[in-house]
Amino acid sequence: MSELQSIMDKVEESYKSMVIDNFGASVLQPGYFDKYVEYATRDTSILVDARQIIMDQQVVNIDRTGFTGRILEPGRETRVPKRAKPEVRQERLIANELVADVAITDQALRRNIERGGYEDTLINMMAAQAGADWESYAVLGNRGLAEENPEIDPLLTEQNGWIAKCRNHIYSDDTEIAGAKQGKEVQTMLRSMLKHYPQEYRGDRRSLVYYLDSDTFDDYVEEVGERPTIAGDDAISNYIARPYKGIEIREAPVLNEARDIEGVGTTAMLVNPDNLVYGIFENVTIERDRNVRRRLTDFVLTMEVDQAFENPFLCVCAHPDVAEEDSVAEAESDYSNFHHNGKGTYEYINKKGYLPDTGNGPHNTRYDATHDIDPSSYTTSGTVTPGNGNGQDGG
Repeated sequence: MSELQSIMDKVEESYKSMVIDNFGASVLQPGYFDKYVEYATRDTSILVDARQIIMDQQVVNIDRTGFTGRILEPGRETRVPKRAKPEVRQERLIANELVADVAITDQALRRNIERGGYEDTLINMMAAQAGADWESYAVLGNRGLAEENPEIDPLLTEQNGWIAKCRNHIYSDDTEIAGAKQGKEVQTMLRSMLKHYPQEYRGDRRSLVYYLDSDTFDDYVEEVGERPTIAGDDAISNYIARPYKGIEIREAPVLNEARDIEGVGTTAMLVNPDNLVYGIFENVTIERDRNVRRRLTDFVLTMEVDQAFENPFLCVCAHPDVAEEDSVAEAESDYSNFHHNGKGTYEYINKKGYLPDTGNGPHNTRYDATHDIDPSSYTTSGTVTPGNGNGQDGG
């Protein structure tokens, strides 16, 4: 038996130990699925902090229930208290397919087989790059980018990511950002972001995080370092980003890509990481194809993912280089704009998160659901039929 044949036999043995046959598809075993997700998210900056949902079906709903306003009132012997009704809202994850074709040469196979632990190595090799691309897809994805960015990677225009789904955005024409003093630009932006974060949820600031791109993170360290204090010395000497008003500052290299996207630009995000949710369908497949002439083996990875907020109004994104009228950062229409009022009816909420009488008609339109949650089945008394933010337009 030749050395090459011996290697291919070991590859075959390892491959069979990693996958199970599911109607002709080679699906990762549960243990290797867990390793793939771990390796794919390990070196990311925002995706790794998000809450994970393993999807066992193509569509998974994220429900949140709470009370708005007070529920306590003074007790009176002959008085019946008012009944407080919980408010029910719902987000949705829809698994969208992503595919990667990874070629591994015979020489690389030989080296890894000889070291042992080939299965782990193969999973790690595929997950490392897939994870970086997955995070870009989850954070930066926006179906409206192509119009202003015709050369943009199609991966980023497939669906809306967290930035696009966030319901609170501020821009260069924000009063505070526009009036920032030189040398205080980043801190001014952070202050404005905090002011735009819903006040009733600012209580536990330790749960919030500012995510900054690398240049903005560096600028923040420089700004703090200019203080003639121990904290200032520490910031410069040890490259430490001190919390801003009790909120942690983290560098998120994935946001570096946003700088080169027309209509998005420099982007910072304020959010509780527990509010970020991503779903991955439980069946991740790996198919292989031997290319004898080129002396390599192709491994085709297929995964299905989506991302959402548990509450899209509990997030603020800042774009200090882009005016609001020039922005494409915010999705025009999103499933998160639908508010379930507990009566079988969904109300369309504008991007400010409430239902004011704006005089624009569609903001106050009520959508009566003939089915439970499918926007495409809504009948509307208004003139607008919105999409659901996941690639399926309303009917």
